[in-house]
Amino acid sequence: MLYNVPDMIKRARLQFALSSIGLPCKWIDRKDYLKPLGQLAGETLFFTTDQEYEGPELSDTMLVLAGLSSERIDAVLRVLRECGAGPLPYKAVLTDTNRYWTSLMLFEELKKEHRAMRKD
Repeated sequence: MLYNVPDMIKRARLQFALSSIGLPCKWIDRKDYLKPLGQLAGETLFFTTDQEYEGPELSDTMLVLAGLSSERIDAVLRVLRECGAGPLPYKAVLTDTNRYWTSLMLFEELKKEHRAMRKD
């Protein structure tokens, strides 16, 4: 799942890179940022919502990988580095812990982790 990729060249490079290894791109619209991540990934959850988000866009691009083995995740990260779409500092894997989080919650958590890593 990809969020906030307004640059059409970057978007095309990401699309091409992921399709080159057989992965579809699911572009997440801003209005869907309040839905649980698992719902956006197509999982059947006991809690879902159709509430639409009307706030500001994420401040950067975010990538969430779902349903992939560690080998596939490594392949994704490799093609993303090689595709020339620039750094994607906000990346996550869908987990049992975050599947009920909203996209906004995950993005805030990734920003905290990113800030903490840069301070070390």
